Amino acid sequence: MNKIIRILAIISYALYGHASASLKSSPLKSDSAGVSRKLNDLNAKLSDLKNQLNGYQNQLPADSAKYQNLLSKSLDEQKKSKDYAKDAVGGDVSDANKAVKQAKKAANATDDANDANKQFDKDKKKIKNLTKDINKTQTNIDQLNAQPIR
Repeated sequence: MNKIIRILAIISYALYGHASASLKSSPLKSDSAGVSRKLNDLNAKLSDLKNQLNGYQNQLPADSAKYQNLLSKSLDEQKKSKDYAKDAVGGDVSDANKAVKQAKKAANATDDANDANKQFDKDKKKIKNLTKDINKTQTNIDQLNAQPIR
């Protein structure tokens, strides 16, 4: 009788273990679905990053041209300011007022050129960061593609 109880206990544990194992989802399906989901997410991210990079790369020549134009205007305004300042030294009050106005114009033109330069540098930095993010995302995609599905 003791032997029969032990045999029944062993059989019930074996059946319980087999039943719980058959109720679990297939690891192949869950792993491949997870990898597929990650790949889809990474590919969407990669596409978005490439679109952003393309936009910044298209904007960079315009920013450069704007900076060059504003720098040229700034230099012209500074030259005019210098000329007005020379006239104001030996001139009257109206010459001094003209020199002050021209100095303000020169300062504003220089500020505009500096702002354009900052924007140009900001766009270059953004391109560098986007390129780094694209490479990192592409590396992650390559690693997932190389990973064997279990």
